Amino acid sequence: GAQVLAPPGGTYWVDVSTTCGTVRDSVTIALAPAPVVDLGGDRALCTGTLLVLDAEQPGAGYLWTDGSTGPTLSVMNAGEYGVVVSLGDCLASDAVSVTVVSCDFELELPNVFTPNGSGENDLFVPLRSRGIRSMRTVITNRWGMEVFAGGDPLIRWNGNAPNGEPVPDGVYYYVVTYTSNQGASAVRTGTLQVLR
Repeated sequence: GAQVLAPPGGTYWVDVSTTCGTVRDSVTIALAPAPVVDLGGDRALCTGTLLVLDAEQPGAGYLWTDGSTGPTLSVMNAGEYGVVVSLGDCLASDAVSVTVVSCDFELELPNVFTPNGSGENDLFVPLRSRGIRSMRTVITNRWGMEVFAGGDPLIRWNGNAPNGEPVPDGVYYYVVTYTSNQGASAVRTGTLQVLR
């Protein structure tokens, strides 16, 4: 049989003539909407968190790589996850790779330090710091005047004001804004006592 490529949509007919006569037939082509599926790019998932992959479209059917048939798939483990979406006779598919990483991060700061040149406890530095990519620290006196600002994750404040003069003994206030290696942000505020 002969094949004819028809433009989308509409009614098409064909006449076939032979020595026995002419036969005419027609067909109506209706366009069905094609499904569109986009699960997004590959991504990292923090340990113990849930990621919901969503392929939902009105009137569609779904088949995920794990055999489930719902419009969404909840995942907590690393792996390749894919879906085939069907809308009538039309199909579309997409897949995403999920990795699982530790997103734990912590910051513990002292509440007192002694910048007296003794070689012990002379710098205001974190007691414990883990999983931190970037940090911004601002320290002010009780009147709100800034005595230290820096972006070093180790802080390393030596107890001197911006003009290089030692700050007086007393209570100071800090605001530390930091970001984990996976991009989570946190703010730590507290007081710090300077004793020489």
